[in-house]
Amino acid sequence: MALSFHLRCPIRSVGQGSTLIDQRPCARIGLQFLHLEQSETYVIGSPLLEMIPHHSQEGSMIKPILYHDVDGVLFGEYGPRKIHQLRPGVNDWFHWVLARYELVFLTSWTEHDLRLLLHSLYLDHVNEKSRILPWDTVGLSKWEALKKDQAPHPHPFFWIDDQGSFLFPDPAIQSQYFNGLPFVTVNSTGSNQLEDLMQRLNARQKKLSALLAQTGQTPLITV
Repeated sequence: MALSFHLRCPIRSVGQGSTLIDQRPCARIGLQFLHLEQSETYVIGSPLLEMIPHHSQEGSMIKPILYHDVDGVLFGEYGPRKIHQLRPGVNDWFHWVLARYELVFLTSWTEHDLRLLLHSLYLDHVNEKSRILPWDTVGLSKWEALKKDQAPHPHPFFWIDDQGSFLFPDPAIQSQYFNGLPFVTVNSTGSNQLEDLMQRLNARQKKLSALLAQTGQTPLITV
């Protein structure tokens, strides 16, 4: 299923099966081949869909969705015995995440087990402010579930997973979603990956926010 997004670039003419956008730098996002360049850009395929809620209040910002894996992200292999265990700073991590993202868990953990884990870590507020996206129980891959979740109302997103090289789409497809910025592979080893992930997501979020601002869309929260 192809996703496409409405960009606020002036439309000069509309032809059957294609749209001609005036000479503006437009982000190459979605799967309708919007190229980031200074020359004329053709949008091939069906008419573009509306992208994100455009807030009427000037200066307002939105939170992107964070599709969040569990094993290899909250847990990692580290310590003298190199065992799989909970990483330090999980509570600080979720405090940071909830200030910046709409949290959606995309994991093989069952909802019962994940909710119980968060409850045991005194993170009931994370349970209240997140949702779990089913995928394997409904016969989908993680990528297929993410696309299905995005289809009704496309929204800027990031996806963090330690199995990115196996689960993320081909690099050519990744590049068609905000120039590949949303796809973030996490190192499954080491104790300080959550701190590293904060820095990496911050950098990508600033780039994505600037990309949206160039096309007249509401920028992202980058605190």
